[in-house]
Amino acid sequence: MVKARPIARRKTAAKRQNAWLNKEWRAFKLSLPRGIERDTLLMPDVIAESVCAEAGNYLDLTFPKEYAEWMAWKAGVCYNRNKRFSRLMRAPGNEGRDALYMFMRHWLCGLLFKHQAGLLERLPSSYRIGVPLPVPDDRNALPAPHLCDSYKTSGRRLA
Repeated sequence: MVKARPIARRKTAAKRQNAWLNKEWRAFKLSLPRGIERDTLLMPDVIAESVCAEAGNYLDLTFPKEYAEWMAWKAGVCYNRNKRFSRLMRAPGNEGRDALYMFMRHWLCGLLFKHQAGLLERLPSSYRIGVPLPVPDDRNALPAPHLCDSYKTSGRRLA
């Protein structure tokens, strides 16, 4: 005789677990600040710091903390006041995140133009429209070993 009771118990336990996770998720989202963070789960303060670090590493300097704070504030203001910007931030996949990176690179160039125009001249002109910086060449790195070279020097065949 097959008992149906344990299967029903497992289903109700799974439902309770899902309900608990949904409740925890809602509580987490409500704990986020109102606006872009809550609606999209993007973190403008982290992205702003990342953009400042990216440009700072390229220029070999550190930017004031106020630059990242201002860009994060501006992202929140634009999200709340501009329907097109907020729709762009809520785009599917990584499009919203990539668009926020693009805007923040552009805003950083605006700050540099206003406060430190000499630094802006050292950045590629494509950075002003949000294109990521090129990866610098590491001239001190050793060349990668080639399979053919190791095959010839080892004296044995590779299976």
